Amino acid sequence: MWVISHDQPAIIPDIYNDARVLVSAYRSTFVRSMAMVPVGKPSIAAIGAYWAQPHTATPSKMDTLAAIADSALIETADLHATAGHPRHERRSRRRRESSRRVEGAIAHERDVKG
Repeated sequence: MWVISHDQPAIIPDIYNDARVLVSAYRSTFVRSMAMVPVGKPSIAAIGAYWAQPHTATPSKMDTLAAIADSALIETADLHATAGHPRHERRSRRRRESSRRVEGAIAHERDVKG
């Protein structure tokens, strides 16, 4: 996947007109547009949003996806932590901060839509 191999987000308004997309993987689906962000540096995964119509993701939507990706990375790291481990409290704090960031981004999206 391009986003993972390049460690960069991608906004793809039309999957059929973008060389970064393996069209055969989406041909039988509803997907017409997508936005993807990497998870981690270097990337270990990607998280995306999909649209059934041609659509260009806004910077706000990309910020929301990035916040979700950050939360996913923190949660994945926490799977390896134990309650007695010294880094557990730092991770818990980062998880709370990340959750607030996601909640704020979602609230902003609702406000923008009116």
